Amino acid sequence: VSGHIDGLGRVEAISRQGHSWDLQLAWDDPLLGRYICEKGSVAVNGISLTVASCHHDGASFSLAVIPHTWEQTTLQELRCGDAVNLEADLLAKYVERLLPGSASADLTSQWMAENGWNVSLLGASLAPMFKSFTIAEGILLIVLGVLALIAPIKASFIVTAVLGVVFLVGGIIGWINNLSRSRGMKGWLVFWRLVVSTLFLVAGWTILDQFSTGAIDAAAQVATLSLAVGIVFLVEGIVAIIASLGHQEVEGWRWGLANGIITLILGLIILSMKAFGLLSVLGILVGISFIFSGIDLIAFASSFHGPDDNDGPQASAA
Repeated sequence: VSGHIDGLGRVEAISRQGHSWDLQLAWDDPLLGRYICEKGSVAVNGISLTVASCHHDGASFSLAVIPHTWEQTTLQELRCGDAVNLEADLLAKYVERLLPGSASADLTSQWMAENGWNVSLLGASLAPMFKSFTIAEGILLIVLGVLALIAPIKASFIVTAVLGVVFLVGGIIGWINNLSRSRGMKGWLVFWRLVVSTLFLVAGWTILDQFSTGAIDAAAQVATLSLAVGIVFLVEGIVAIIASLGHQEVEGWRWGLANGIITLILGLIILSMKAFGLLSVLGILVGISFIFSGIDLIAFASSFHGPDDNDGPQASAA
């Protein structure tokens, strides 16, 4: 343990396993999970411990704490939801530093060839397939976005129905998850998590039930959801404006201010709409989002080059 904190984590669960204790933690920044491995070391609030098990990406992991460590340290004061200072294994950082290509996030075909990868196979099959799939996905999103803008009311109804299904499924999964982990969490935390899951269930069931009773009730659900979006935009805009004005010493604060003003205006426009106008809000927002996402995917795919793409001109010139 060097005492240099790498990041914050959260206590997800605490359970007693015989005479020992099991702590389940998660990084606030999942990328730091790359330094975690089973049987490796990690320091929690300065206390060096051994990783008992971890998720495949290391973002969440569990620690087995023996009775002596539990009784002689502040670990016994931890509760579910508490923030903790985490320090990853120093050895993992040295290994990452020494690995070829670790100084850059770019994965080049040259590096892959030098380290035993069959680059020709990748260029002949995987790279073009990935590029084609991404372009097709982008085109599909643009088409769906245009259709949503052409028929925003229909799109709003579809979005609301899908949201109802998501709420319903999310509530069911939340109940199952909370009950399965209840032994490792405090009673009050389990209770409130179950309350939230129940609200998801009720919201999802209400939306779907209204859709099954007729067009008028379904339209009321769409309008209500649109109003909720307007309120969120209004609050988000105000918060963004206040945050930007309070951090004028930060470079680019004007962009944050402009974003806040635009969001605030959008919120006011939505809240000032009449009932019929509210039916188009969700469809328009989804349509615009799909179009920009599609353009972004196509631009990304167009910039992706297989290993032979850069060799063509040179080979021809030769």
